[in-house]
Amino acid sequence: MSKKIAVILTSHGDMAKGVLQSATMIFGHQDNVVADIFPDGTRPEDLRNHYEESIASFGDDAQVLFMCDIWGGTPFNQASQLVAANPDRMALVTGLNLPMLIECYTARPNMELAELAQHLVATVKDQIKQLDVEALLSDDEDDDLL
Repeated sequence: MSKKIAVILTSHGDMAKGVLQSATMIFGHQDNVVADIFPDGTRPEDLRNHYEESIASFGDDAQVLFMCDIWGGTPFNQASQLVAANPDRMALVTGLNLPMLIECYTARPNMELAELAQHLVATVKDQIKQLDVEALLSDDEDDDLL
């Protein structure tokens, strides 16, 4: 049985809150998921304090997955320091988006933390697509895409 995996969504500005709100509309409320954002004018150490408060609220036995907006930004930098200090119970992925969070919701009850992080990176890459209108118009299948 896998340990409880808590999730911290983090971003520059309110993006993480928006992704969480949208996922809640689609998937319903999920326990142990928070959005810790980095608004303009906030100090990096304030964001780290928010992370530490969120981690404490999950309980001592929780593993934590950070889902960050971009690699190398302040939310990533602050989270990566915590992950580096706690690699046995924390992981971090970047590229936060709605399909990633929904996939996380469906996969996290059945996966260990490291496996979940790897799964999200691999799976979400397939969610970025371009609509090929010509192919759809020439398709004889009766689908609801157009």
